Amino acid sequence: MIVDLSFTDSAFKVRYDTKSNRLVSEKDLLIQENAVRMLSDMDTLFRDLKPDFKDEPLYYMINGVCYPEHKEIFDKSNLKYEYTVLLPKLIAGEYLKAHGHIHYVKACPDKGMMEMMEVIHGKGYFLLFLPGDNGFDVTIVKVKRGDRFIVPKQYYHLTINVGDEPFIFSDIISQSTGGDYSLLKQKRGAPLLVFKDNAGGIRYDWNKNYPPIEKISVCDVNTLPYKQAFTIEGPLYDSFISDPGKFEILNEPY
Repeated sequence: MIVDLSFTDSAFKVRYDTKSNRLVSEKDLLIQENAVRMLSDMDTLFRDLKPDFKDEPLYYMINGVCYPEHKEIFDKSNLKYEYTVLLPKLIAGEYLKAHGHIHYVKACPDKGMMEMMEVIHGKGYFLLFLPGDNGFDVTIVKVKRGDRFIVPKQYYHLTINVGDEPFIFSDIISQSTGGDYSLLKQKRGAPLLVFKDNAGGIRYDWNKNYPPIEKISVCDVNTLPYKQAFTIEGPLYDSFISDPGKFEILNEPY
């Protein structure tokens, strides 16, 4: 299966081959990293997974992607463009998810950084959460193709594929940031776990390794519980190339 990752109004024409799990382009592409997250990398994050599970790939990360003529723009801006591809499958009844993390500044780990997201293909959720006064605030963001939004520095976040096709999104993020996965490793996942129920619907279970959830909100990108640092109107890659200065805030630590 070949998935078109390009938007109609985009000059960045890229497709994804689900058989080889590689990007396809008629023009030369620079790719900094191809990586895969295996079930064995995050088996403790799926609550009902049995110890004798069979290892398998869960999602692919394609990082530092650009046309050669744009590399200097990305390097000068200290930013990179990435893809994440979550496969359509259930793991012990739970919808496949990314590991989940929060971003920090490599040179100053007590400070965080933002990330700009763009939904490209499939059906999925972004799960955002942060400590509240009496527990955790959890936000389920239901997204569709073309949705673009920023994840603020204070939010832990992960993605969940709740569809029958690969769930694919892109992002732009600072090259000075790293991901802190420690809380989710310690708590064996996020505060909320998303399962397929017996009727084929979606069921939310609380992860009892966390304090009680203070609040659960369900929203779309137009009703996020925080104000966007900035917005863009068109495809993420093209928006950056046409106005890289607008994205400088993604390098600012908080």
